[in-house]
Amino acid sequence: MRPSQTFGGFLTPGPFGPAIPLDPAALLLPAGRTCIATVLQVMRPHRVHVPHFVCDSVTLPMQVSGTSVTRYRIGDDLLPVELPALRSNEMLLMIDYFGLCGKSIAEVASVWGDRCIVDRSQAFFSGPVAGCWTFNSSRKFFGVPDGAQLWGPKSVPPPERRFLRPVIDHLLLGLAGAQAEGLPYHRANDANLPLDHLRASLVSERLLERGARDDVRRIRERNFKLLHALLGRLNMLDIGSEPVPGPFHYPLLLPAPIDHRMFHAAGIFCPVLWPEVLTRPGVPGEDADRVKRLLALPLDQRYDERHMEALADRVLLMLDQ
Repeated sequence: MRPSQTFGGFLTPGPFGPAIPLDPAALLLPAGRTCIATVLQVMRPHRVHVPHFVCDSVTLPMQVSGTSVTRYRIGDDLLPVELPALRSNEMLLMIDYFGLCGKSIAEVASVWGDRCIVDRSQAFFSGPVAGCWTFNSSRKFFGVPDGAQLWGPKSVPPPERRFLRPVIDHLLLGLAGAQAEGLPYHRANDANLPLDHLRASLVSERLLERGARDDVRRIRERNFKLLHALLGRLNMLDIGSEPVPGPFHYPLLLPAPIDHRMFHAAGIFCPVLWPEVLTRPGVPGEDADRVKRLLALPLDQRYDERHMEALADRVLLMLDQ
């Protein structure tokens, strides 16, 4: 029997506050994949170096544009095992996993400049990296159907048209407490997000402007610190002492594979990051193994300290700790 208190699942709109404009230095596009497609249109690289440990949506813009993709490995510190040497007309995409890689990424970006793309879809509050292309994702941090900010070292014309067809049914169902019924619409919305150079939907722009962004950041940081205090002794990741700005999840990297379905059955809906890695040809064993060892625990603005303590207790019980 599943516990009455569950954790995770897609976000719904709120909390709200006074309208605060978004960063005018960024373009607000529909999704991270849209941001990548825009960068490819501007830079026109022959090849992009991308980590093995990432979802397929990251390379979709390369496939559509005919840009070659070369993969590289990361270690359990979530940083490249060895940085690729970029040839002429090549670019490097680095991922700020869980917002933990900011300093190292900034060092690489200072070398490669506009030939570096920083994916901060898991680090919304970390902002742009100077001198390179940076994008984030609103959907992972707020209850919106679309929205991703793109910053760049070169001028990009703003979109002339908006994205007009976001799917919002899951947000309405989630507000009504029907998360399970909303899940198919959540997945449909993800599949519906465009690569075209469009402005984010008006509904997302207004929700983001009214979203209590400072409160969301504070709650996420508090919950991350609490989970780390309770679970950090089990974590194979070196989280360090530097604060993570408004974190995405608490990444608990375990020494051995776990069955995510067991946690889902217990009401902990931690996403599998990323199942496609397990079936993609040529993926190194350590990258595939990491998918099975990583628990991305929810810590978002829906939860207070008591929730985090209950979540940690449930995790420890399931791990027999």
